[in-house]
Amino acid sequence: MIDTLQDELNLYLVIDYLPGGELFSLLKKQVFMSEDHSRFYIAEIIAGVETLHSMGIIYRDLKPENILIDKNGHIKLIDFGFAKQIKNIHQDRAYTNCGTPGYCAPEVMLDAGHTYKADIWSIGILICEMIGGYTPFQNKHEASNPRAIMEKCRSGKLNLPKNLKGNARDLVNQLLTDDPVTRLEIS
Repeated sequence: MIDTLQDELNLYLVIDYLPGGELFSLLKKQVFMSEDHSRFYIAEIIAGVETLHSMGIIYRDLKPENILIDKNGHIKLIDFGFAKQIKNIHQDRAYTNCGTPGYCAPEVMLDAGHTYKADIWSIGILICEMIGGYTPFQNKHEASNPRAIMEKCRSGKLNLPKNLKGNARDLVNQLLTDDPVTRLEIS
């Protein structure tokens, strides 16, 4: 954010001009990305999330709509409405059930308390969607139903796209482990 302005009715936020739009729009236009293209965006997303984690912040709403692209093709994370700062992101837990169905970790939806590992789960969902074309709890042929997506996520049964293969498939499986303790680290 560059600045804020306010009149008697509104608060205005002045932010960078980001002509690349949302990652969401890019995915809808391309359906899925090559592994090389996805690797670039995922590396930048991980760098952004790691920076937040180093400051004791859990982002908790990582999804394509909250990732904007600047004029040089680099990403910017936006919408920190669900972000939470905690003393020790490795041990302390947040308990608010928040985020977007389909991107939330099971421990968030089950109100079990969650750490930074909830963000790592969301990175796995993003990789699946970027390379495979859809999230692992949404069939590419069915309409988006938040309740059904939440139930599939809670059950832990992954529906990985067929074109998510090799190392990418293995990585997604390690990131989308139900047990946050055994979930892959990203740093």
